[in-house]
Amino acid sequence: MVGNWFDAFDQLKTYLSHSRKKRLVVFIDELPWLDTQRSRFKTAFEYFWNSWGAAQERLMLVVCGSATTWMIGNLIGDKGGLYNRITRSMHLAPFSLNETELYLKSKKMVMSRFQMAETYMAVGGILESPIRNHPQLP
Repeated sequence: MVGNWFDAFDQLKTYLSHSRKKRLVVFIDELPWLDTQRSRFKTAFEYFWNSWGAAQERLMLVVCGSATTWMIGNLIGDKGGLYNRITRSMHLAPFSLNETELYLKSKKMVMSRFQMAETYMAVGGILESPIRNHPQLP
C-alpha cells in the first residue's frame, strides 16, 4: 500500500533501479489531474525528478495533460523545482472520426463503425504517437 506520492515515487525509483532494460520509459498521462489540492503530487514529482530521475541516462520521462493552463503554469513555465526541465514539447491534436477509420483500416483492424467510434472515445482520438517518426528525435 502506498501512503502518498513520495512513497509512490520511491517505489517507482526502486523498481526502475532494479530493471535490466537498456531504456526505461515512464509515461504519466493526465498529469494535472494527479495534482489535487492536498496531494503534494507536484512536490513529490519534483523531488523524484531532481534527486534521482534527471541523472538517469537510460530514463525517458514523458508526461501529458489535457489541462493546458496547468501544464503551462506548473510545468513549462515553472519557476520552482521543475524550472527548465522540458527537453521537448509536442502538441498532439486528435484524429477526426474519418481519420480514425482510415488509420484503423490501414492497420488491418476489422471493426464495425460503432467499434471504431468506441475506440475513438476511449483514447480521445490519439491513436499513435508521433514520437516514433518525429524527425528531431533519435
